[in-house]
Amino acid sequence: SMAIVKYCKEFKALCEKVQIANLQEIVGRGIVATYESTRILIGNAKLLNENQINVDETDCGETVIYLAKGDKVIAKVLLGDQLKEESFDSIRLLRKICVNKLIMLSGDNKTTAEKIGKEVGIDEIYSELLPDEKLKMLNSIKNLNGGSVCYVGDGINDTPTLAAADVGVSMGGLGSEIAIESSDVVIMDDKINKIPMSIKHSRKIRQAVMQNIIFSLSIKFSVMLLSLIITLPVWISMLADVGVMILAVLNSLKVGKIKKV
Repeated sequence: SMAIVKYCKEFKALCEKVQIANLQEIVGRGIVATYESTRILIGNAKLLNENQINVDETDCGETVIYLAKGDKVIAKVLLGDQLKEESFDSIRLLRKICVNKLIMLSGDNKTTAEKIGKEVGIDEIYSELLPDEKLKMLNSIKNLNGGSVCYVGDGINDTPTLAAADVGVSMGGLGSEIAIESSDVVIMDDKINKIPMSIKHSRKIRQAVMQNIIFSLSIKFSVMLLSLIITLPVWISMLADVGVMILAVLNSLKVGKIKKV
């Protein structure tokens, strides 16, 4: 929709003269409106077929938006997905850090989704999904594969899935406000190569936390047990308390020096 609106700004003067009424959005299909007492349909093939306007899905590897006036198709808009430059590196880095499976849940038609998915190296591709179908698919993936599931999305239709995933990641620039609110992590510059970096950071942070907990408790319990057997000087207690705290802080500081994947 953003691509269409951006293109139509070139015809701003003409668009301002167009008066529409009875505007209605059909989820996962498109929009219906009235112009000069004539029904206008703008959406995918499902929308037109459901309104007794027969069209064939265009197998061209692009998303097709149909414009129908009355019972006739008067225009088609072809929308092509443009891969981000860092997409290929991001997929490679995710596999490098042992992400088990990469799955695409897309609302685009099958041809478009498979073209993009195969190009970047996605393991499983599911297309033509409505928001509720994406949510059901996510839940089935969680039940079948186990482990934690991270979902990355930026649209309104991704909102339920972002909220249901173990970790929801949205885009701060292109993402819709509701998607951002529903996610756990927001990538402010929309660079998806930040995802493998975030995973690596989180693993290093968790490792440092566990090291600090185990080291601190081990020293403190050792000193406590030893004090039951012999009398310890005060400086031993101070070392077990303040010294361990300083070592834990120093160990935590190394998390900020993580190199790129």
